[in-house]
Amino acid sequence: MLVGKRSAITHGGRSKLAPGSRLPAEVVRASQRERLMIALVEVVDRQGLAASTVADLIERSHVSRAAFYEQFESLEDCFLATYDTHTARAGAQIVAAYEEPGLSWPQRIEAAMDALAAATQIWPAAARVCLSDVLTAGPPARERHEQAIALVRQMLRHSRAAVSDRSPVSKQGAVAITGGLRRVLYRRLREPRAKPQETARELSGWLLACSPPSLVAAEPRVASSRVTHTPPRPVDAHPNGDEPESGDERRERIVEAVLELAASKGYRAMSHRDIAGRARISYSTFYKQFPNKQEALLAACEVAHERLAAPLAPALAAAPDWAHGVSDALAAYLRAAAEHPREARLAGLEIYSLGRAGVEHVDRHAAGFERLLDPGFELSPQTSRTVAEAFAGAVIELLRHYASEQRTAELPDVGPELSYIALAPFIGGKDAQRIARYRPRYPTAAEPPARDRAAASRRRSLRS
Repeated sequence: MLVGKRSAITHGGRSKLAPGSRLPAEVVRASQRERLMIALVEVVDRQGLAASTVADLIERSHVSRAAFYEQFESLEDCFLATYDTHTARAGAQIVAAYEEPGLSWPQRIEAAMDALAAATQIWPAAARVCLSDVLTAGPPARERHEQAIALVRQMLRHSRAAVSDRSPVSKQGAVAITGGLRRVLYRRLREPRAKPQETARELSGWLLACSPPSLVAAEPRVASSRVTHTPPRPVDAHPNGDEPESGDERRERIVEAVLELAASKGYRAMSHRDIAGRARISYSTFYKQFPNKQEALLAACEVAHERLAAPLAPALAAAPDWAHGVSDALAAYLRAAAEHPREARLAGLEIYSLGRAGVEHVDRHAAGFERLLDPGFELSPQTSRTVAEAFAGAVIELLRHYASEQRTAELPDVGPELSYIALAPFIGGKDAQRIARYRPRYPTAAEPPARDRAAASRRRSLRS
């Protein structure tokens, strides 16, 4: 209690010092800063960062606007300070548990997960904000998130150093693991009755199961010769260009315009004028199709997800069994993301510009990757469903990470490691590694699939 033994009186639910009492200025400033950060957690947890304002924090904390700007430059600055405070505290607890002397590698993982789960329960609202809303807060917050990935990688590399049969954790492996942890913890914290110890055990089991015994290497990736994304349309100087006759065609033009603009300049920087100009439509036509640009972005994200996920079902159907199907489907998905850079950037990164709505949109689509592993639970009934949740988090985090670094062309290279993470909890490390090393050779645009080539060969033989 900041006021110590000084007497206080209450006015309208607010605690104030008795007349004549004064606190030192530094104590007042510290109290104001703490109250503002508490208010930020409460406000952002309730409505998301994108919908929160400085006025919300002032009203919640009972701190003046002038005092707010003495402490912080902006709402985003307050968010980053709050994020740094809570993650530093949780990080210290996790590192202390992890560095306990005399622990084996599995024991270190278990101790770290126990500390992580316990830290999220101290103040669940703050944990939810740090796990989810950090992805919506722009580049500075993403840098903080990358630091968390680096910490995970450092811990896992250190813990495996003394284990001869385990490989060092790669950068993409740390990204995937961080995404899995983040998604599972956030979903558990939204449940009415969270069980931190059970969550810790499930996450420890997942981490230990998906740690490869040696580096998983794929065959060299065959570069694709086709360009599957739609080339940019010319932008009219005036947004009142010729309009297509069909409403569906107008909508498609808007969606393509959003895809192109989000990839080239980012969602936050694009305007309604930009969209109308790129789509060669009038403002009134835009508003007949979408009430605002947020809805246009969501529609474009649906299209992006459909294009990225299109190869999954064919790859599964063509595989000899479920395990190879998962590996092939992931390879096909990552290849599609490499060949559709606009769609990968929109679905993996720009969608978070919508705040909490974007986070929920991504989580709904991540459920498709959970279903990819459903047959595995029939093969291994004892495996926890948390494995599927964490795996889906790993996929979407890899997409976000590579899109943010503009390296989506490299995504096919992470296929073997991602396949191992998906399969090892069900079929064991040895078989998962064997399957993850295998890679089908996908045809390019100039090279038809094998069945088509065989049919063409039979036709040629008949003609001859």
